[in-house]
This record gives sequence, structure tokens and C-alpha cells, in this order.
Amino acid sequence: MLKYIFEITLNPALNIKGFAFPSGHMSSGVVFYGWLFANIIYSLLRIIIVVTLTGMGFALIYKGYHYPVDIIASITIGIMVIAVIYSVTKEEIIQKYPYMFGAFLWLLTVQMVAYLKIIDVHCLAWVWTVFWGLLGFTISGGLFYQYFDFPQSKLNRFINLAIIVASVALIAYINYLFKQYLGYKFYLTWFLIGFSFPLSVRLCHIHIRSTH
Repeated sequence: MLKYIFEITLNPALNIKGFAFPSGHMSSGVVFYGWLFANIIYSLLRIIIVVTLTGMGFALIYKGYHYPVDIIASITIGIMVIAVIYSVTKEEIIQKYPYMFGAFLWLLTVQMVAYLKIIDVHCLAWVWTVFWGLLGFTISGGLFYQYFDFPQSKLNRFINLAIIVASVALIAYINYLFKQYLGYKFYLTWFLIGFSFPLSVRLCHIHIRSTH
């Protein structure tokens, strides 16, 4: 959305239609890897994250997609987003009902998409990917949030991961089989993938209960 507010075009030499400021890749990278950086204790992994983000920034500049000011602004925006996320997740209602954070993000996304539609901007596929994926995750999280806090062994974590991978593979396969019939297959796929993450925790809980 910020790109359409500032409307600073990409380098003409790239011959690519779009806006450069701020860098969506860099800001989203800072949010994702920055959040990991803040929540891990292993120094080696933190060093890898810093090197990855540094390489990402230099690559975007080297390839001519962005100028240094775009990258600096994107890093700043990413840090601000992390700060907002941190403060919101510390609220009592979010601590009690974690899925409310997903609802907050989805409602925020609705407003952003509505703004883009108002100014007559064609939303790219990845925008709808986030929109429907987050909705699926939020609905599933609301249904199964009470199972998030139960103790997990390494085996349970592996089962969770296996369920998620199997769910994504199954959804993709179903999408492939019925692609000629599903007009909204792409968005439905990401809705189901988002839904499968909290669902995997619930299925793992059923497995644990059945083995005791």
C-alpha cells in the first residue's frame, strides 16, 4: 500500500512496471527474519539471519531494483512493524485469545485491500494469497487455540510438521486434480493451507490423547 502512496517508480532501465519505494521484499524480510532474531537464543542462527538480510539488501541494490534509500526505509518500516506486533501481542486479550491477533491482522488487511480498490489499483496475486491464507489461519486458530499451550516433545513437534506438510501436499494435489473446475483454486488453496496449520496442532493433540 505504501508503494501506491509514494508512487516512486522503479528504475526505467529495468523495463518493469511498478513502484520502488519502499522495498516490499526487504521490509517483509526484516519482519520475518527480525522476529526470528528476537525469539531465538542461538548466536550462530542470529549471525546467519543478519548475513541473510544484509545479502538481501545488497542484492536488491546491485541488481538495480532499489536504491540505498529504499532499503534503509524498508528496514526502518520492518522494525516499526515488529515493534507494533510485539506491543499488540502483549495485550491481555491477545495473551488469553491468541487467534484475536490473526483477526486484528486480517481486519487491517481488509482495510488495505479496500483502499487499493478505492484508488482503482489491480491487486496482485500475492495480495490475495496473504488475504485468504490469513483468513484460513485465523478461523482455524479461533477453533483450536485452546490446544496451543499443551507440552510438546520432539516427537510431537515432528508429528505437527508432518501433518502440515501432508496437508499442504494433499491440498496442492486436490487443486491440481480439479483445477479445471475450481475458478478460485489459487485462493482456496491458500485458505486451506492457512487453516491446516492450527488444525495440525489439534490433530497432534488427538494423537497424544489416544496414546495415553
